[in-house]
Amino acid sequence: SYSFLKKYPSAAVVGQPALEMIPNPMPIPPTDLPLTHPLIVWVGGYGEEYNVALRKFLSEIEILPNAMVILTYHPKYEGVVEKEMLREFPYPNVFIYDTKQLPSFHAIAHADLVICHQSTAGLQAALGGKHVVYFTPPGQKYTNLLIESGIAPQLTSLKELKIEETSSQDILDVLQVPRNGTDRIYSHLHR
Repeated sequence: SYSFLKKYPSAAVVGQPALEMIPNPMPIPPTDLPLTHPLIVWVGGYGEEYNVALRKFLSEIEILPNAMVILTYHPKYEGVVEKEMLREFPYPNVFIYDTKQLPSFHAIAHADLVICHQSTAGLQAALGGKHVVYFTPPGQKYTNLLIESGIAPQLTSLKELKIEETSSQDILDVLQVPRNGTDRIYSHLHR
């Protein structure tokens, strides 16, 4: 938001009401699925860089034999890439659930760790009190406010992974997102 203000000095940053609605801690919905812990949720994406990242992630997953790993997929793509790659890397601790069985955010609510490639779901998960890391293979470039502020580490390999406790920091405060966004938007529109 500060780079935006530099470019448009007469603009006002008023907040993001949708971010204020994510409960922390995230409520854990009931499920009949046999979930075990530690539970790692991979947040699905799309595109060639995503495919490279998923392949690298799955090729290294054997270093986490005691973790249950759930691959979620982007709803537009129905898990085609994830299902294909899971056939190539058939680990017994890695699963894909249909989003009707386990919606992505329900999986995230149960997660001990959320791993994203380039997804805004990481911000939502962090706001819900989840430990989030971004997985960016060598040669790819990606950043966001969570990475830049040090809230979410950025890994190039699973060998760098440390499963930590979730932070007690208020993410909106750390990111300097104004509170009461709806009221602030209304006030600016009705001056």
